[in-house]
Amino acid sequence: MLSTKLNWICIKKIIGGFKVHTPDIRDYKIIEMVQLFFPYIKEIPSYINVKYNSCPNYKELQKILDSGVSTNDLSMITGVDVNSIRQYIYKGILKLPDDYKENILNHKKIVQLDKNGNLINTFDTISEADRNGYKSGTIRRVLNGKQEYSYGCIWMYKSDYKIQQCNK
Repeated sequence: MLSTKLNWICIKKIIGGFKVHTPDIRDYKIIEMVQLFFPYIKEIPSYINVKYNSCPNYKELQKILDSGVSTNDLSMITGVDVNSIRQYIYKGILKLPDDYKENILNHKKIVQLDKNGNLINTFDTISEADRNGYKSGTIRRVLNGKQEYSYGCIWMYKSDYKIQQCNK
């Protein structure tokens, strides 16, 4: 029976003084969920439109996301609103691949070095360095070879820094 197969997860919230439990329904078909409450129903009646489903297939979304597409492309492929996808990521329902920023968004980590080449700091993106008080334009000029220093420091992409360290 489905009820023994169903995974129940506990919501940490207590609503109105009651601990609320909710099933993890991502792995189940609609008919299986209906049979939880109406075990005698063997198929969904034809007058019920099951094609409309406000709850997307999270496993399929995750699979497509893991294949290396952006959230915008995922939205276009599946028809799921991009803001909904971002909410699923924020809530932990979907997980961005570890290399998402670097490979999909083309964000590259950068390192800040003193004039002797000693590592001072690492930033996930130029924007992060900008948020920490370093103007992105001057950092870009160093990264593009148009300027030697910015803020008295050498700046380089982390991948280039790793290659430089291997060659020492």
